[in-house]
Amino acid sequence: STFQRLETIGEYIDDTEDLINIQLDYAQNKLIRFEVVLSIATFSGAIFSAVAGMLGENLVLPSSITSNAWAFTVINVSVISFTLVAFRWCYSQISG
Repeated sequence: STFQRLETIGEYIDDTEDLINIQLDYAQNKLIRFEVVLSIATFSGAIFSAVAGMLGENLVLPSSITSNAWAFTVINVSVISFTLVAFRWCYSQISG
């Protein structure tokens, strides 16, 4: 009858509202996760910037670093590798 149809429509509206709320929560969680990933990437880049800043200052550095291009390359590759490993580790911690 008409009353049963109205109840069915009301339940359908409630179910649709629940589905929309779930989809909105999912989208919000994705945005929050993306924000955390960007923060981790910024932190990893800051590590590299800190090392580059220390090496770029007018300090008396060991001659093994300043006179040998190989040592400079090794230090930079090591720091970049460390930042990538740190980013990957932090990313895996939030990914679960």
